[in-house]
Amino acid sequence: MLVNGRTAGKAALGLRVVSKTGRSAPSGWRCRLTRAGAAAETLLWRRQVIADLEAAGVLTLDARPEDLTAALVSEYLAIKARRLL
Repeated sequence: MLVNGRTAGKAALGLRVVSKTGRSAPSGWRCRLTRAGAAAETLLWRRQVIADLEAAGVLTLDARPEDLTAALVSEYLAIKARRLL
């Protein structure tokens, strides 16, 4: 899918969505492309914020809930006990 000749992520800017044949894409595609573009932009922004915080010396923890293992939680508590938070 192309959006005015550009990548699909531009759909979040409200540009008209067209297929490779030049016809308007079905409305369901517009919604999905808009959501995908917004999600991609949010993830990039989030990664940049974390990188900026780490560059400033801030300890960061970026993990999905299912990745929070006992060892990771123990490390967090050890950092907290040293009053580094």
